Amino acid sequence: MLLSAADTSKKKLEEVQASLSKLEEEAKKKDQDNDDKDIAASRKKADPVTVRLLRDNRTQKLDALVSAAKVTPAVKEKLEKQFLSDGALNFAVTSGKMEDFDALVDALAENDPVKLQEQSGPQVLASLSRGTSEDDDVLVKDAENRAKEAAAK
Repeated sequence: MLLSAADTSKKKLEEVQASLSKLEEEAKKKDQDNDDKDIAASRKKADPVTVRLLRDNRTQKLDALVSAAKVTPAVKEKLEKQFLSDGALNFAVTSGKMEDFDALVDALAENDPVKLQEQSGPQVLASLSRGTSEDDDVLVKDAENRAKEAAAK
């Protein structure tokens, strides 16, 4: 009885393994079919007007990210190389796969603004010392006092 249960389990295991192998082959074939479709789409020539419009649209989106300080110009250049090449644009148009770029732009738009240039600290003394008239200006008074001291020597 124990042997028959073991034989039954072994047969079921073999059936499951055969089924798994069959599913793996089908999945590989489906992946190959999808890859073939992608390759075929990349070999098609897209309408040049559509490609130009897509390039303009993507350029504007990247420029907007830089203007909003969401990415640096260096990042923009790398993205342009990746997404604005003739091959990438042609593939996007012929395959209809444009959501990758759009998803990336949406994610980058969520960035906190970056500082694009060196910035000096706040000019507190100058801004606080400004009075309502020249007579109240501390900096001017200090300069006048130093000039008087220098003239007295």
